[in-house]
Amino acid sequence: MPNFAAHFYFSPRGRTGRQAYWLFGVIPLFMLGLLLGFAAGYFRMSRDTLLILLGLLTPLALWIWIALGSRRLHDIGVSAWWMMAVCVVPVLISFLMPERWAQLPALLATVALGLPQGFTGSNRYGPDPNGEKTDRAESGALRSNKSLERTRER
Repeated sequence: MPNFAAHFYFSPRGRTGRQAYWLFGVIPLFMLGLLLGFAAGYFRMSRDTLLILLGLLTPLALWIWIALGSRRLHDIGVSAWWMMAVCVVPVLISFLMPERWAQLPALLATVALGLPQGFTGSNRYGPDPNGEKTDRAESGALRSNKSLERTRER
């Protein structure tokens, strides 16, 4: 399990399917942000303490987001270099928008990465993350067809 977690959260290599992207990537990062926000309010952290905490956690969260987004882009057959645009464009747009709406571009980028279905089968970035399920279903279908053909021959 530690190897899975280390790869999932810190490695940009390979592919990540939609379900894992949402369940193990987006939702935990969102919950962590909420938890930190509530903790900051509950413990009435000073501005300096909050800035130090954010300064320590932001690079870690950013790297996790880049690794996760890169693997998600790989799943839909796109180079991970596009993750630079996914990270930079929302920041640039947020400077042009009112403060109230500044997080909207990042939210749209998160949803846009999570909606498209990945390629079925292997692509140049690795095997299909859902490949085991597909292989089992296909092998079961082949077995049932062969037994059906044997029954018809008799």
